Amino acid sequence: MTLLFIAIFLSALAHILADYHQKWTLTYLFKPLTMLLIMALVLLKADLAVVYNRWILLGLALSLIGDMFLMLRPQRFIAGLVAFLLAHIAYVMAFYSSVQGNDISWLASLLLPFGLIYLGILWKYLNNYRWPVVGYFVAIACMLFFASALLLIEMSHMAKLAFFGAMLFAISDGILAWRKFKRPLKYGQFYIMTSYFAAQTLIALSAIHYWS
Repeated sequence: MTLLFIAIFLSALAHILADYHQKWTLTYLFKPLTMLLIMALVLLKADLAVVYNRWILLGLALSLIGDMFLMLRPQRFIAGLVAFLLAHIAYVMAFYSSVQGNDISWLASLLLPFGLIYLGILWKYLNNYRWPVVGYFVAIACMLFFASALLLIEMSHMAKLAFFGAMLFAISDGILAWRKFKRPLKYGQFYIMTSYFAAQTLIALSAIHYWS
């Protein structure tokens, strides 16, 4: 597995550097390659008889599809948004499958204000994208909710990986939304992609360490 980790790191780094230097052919090569390598972690090391792991694999595959839409020129932003929304829903189903039966409704009152405040800041800049972005934010909020619940219920290695992966995914999406709708950020793409690849890797690892 060490060689696979090295390959993921090198591919992610190659994509980030190629994107920074606007080497588009290499950018289009290494972004999907990195996701395929992360998927390989689950395919090779996780028990796919476990429902949680199958949902995680589906989320990774949908993320890859979303990446492909966002790499097109012109960019298919709405199609990419839908693919990532479905990816978040797949992760929600994975986390939910491990927390169902526990009363965690109180957790929503702690997490919801943060999402509403951030959405409120961006609201006037969203224009025609308002309702698609709202739907996407709901999916992110649900993912964070169930990842947080999983960590509170079962302080396992798997739960920690899932939680920090979900957090990094939300951070990546938050930076992306800020840059797209409010104002450009210096080194914004670096922060987006670094947190994105780290998030997907951690979530994939949670499948490998299921309940360990």
